[in-house]
Amino acid sequence: GVDAESYGLEMLKAGADLSDKTIAQLISLDAKEFTMGSYKVEIAQVNAVDTNDVISRQAELEDALSGIIADKGLDLFLLVVTDILNNDSVALALGKVSGAVEKAYNVKLADNKAILKGVVSRKSQIVPVLTDTLNNW
Repeated sequence: GVDAESYGLEMLKAGADLSDKTIAQLISLDAKEFTMGSYKVEIAQVNAVDTNDVISRQAELEDALSGIIADKGLDLFLLVVTDILNNDSVALALGKVSGAVEKAYNVKLADNKAILKGVVSRKSQIVPVLTDTLNNW
């Protein structure tokens, strides 16, 4: 007597609950560093049912990301908040080559953010595209 669709949605929500995560946890849960061309890039990805749960903390996120950029000498920190229901992502990009995100995805960063339609995979949709862009930057 269980509705499979609503049960599945509740499972997704429970698995993607970020309410108890600190800013430091959010940006380090799934973060990886890359060398793209001559640039040093870190990409962190967070899965969410509602991207606003993360993006609503943008000021705190940007403070933390700026600190990491300075500490590690990064050229770009890209935080990708993936909407697991709609299969889109919100990118929060900081660093001296953040414009590469605009070029790579043909988007305009507004307040350091852009929606990446249909982008959900760091491995196949983010790293190769950004690497190509930064190799020619």
